[in-house]
Amino acid sequence: MSNADKVLCQTPTPGKQPTRIDRWKYDLVHSAILAVVPSNDHGIEFRELPALVEQQLDPGEKEKLGSVSRYTTTVKLDMEVRRAIERVPGSKPQRLRSTGKIFNYRSQLESNNLAISSRAGYGSSSCFPCLSTQTCAFPLSTLPISEHGIPSASIARQI
Repeated sequence: MSNADKVLCQTPTPGKQPTRIDRWKYDLVHSAILAVVPSNDHGIEFRELPALVEQQLDPGEKEKLGSVSRYTTTVKLDMEVRRAIERVPGSKPQRLRSTGKIFNYRSQLESNNLAISSRAGYGSSSCFPCLSTQTCAFPLSTLPISEHGIPSASIARQI
């Protein structure tokens, strides 16, 4: 499987390396998470999430996916970075809620062929994920999408 068939999943934890997973696995788990995480103030407990995601999958999908818990955690962390879901502030144990912002990297990035800065695929200016003012190391496909449908760092050019 080529890198084009993979998604680089970021983590909000500083110093942790991103994880690359198959695109179909990302899409499958991403859709399931969106289906089960509410947007209300109460949200759901993180420890409930893998079981709720598993309920959204048919037996064949579960078998092909492998560890539902592992992929749920990986995609959940990426969705936090992209601001599609968030941790409910002050909740113990950790609770999650939907922000209502849905990041569709394929339609926004690939069909529009967007790039940031003069280096295709990398951010500059004030990069939202890392708040850097230098050229950052976040590939374009990992940047959150703004309410206007573009990566939240400023778009400098199209390729």
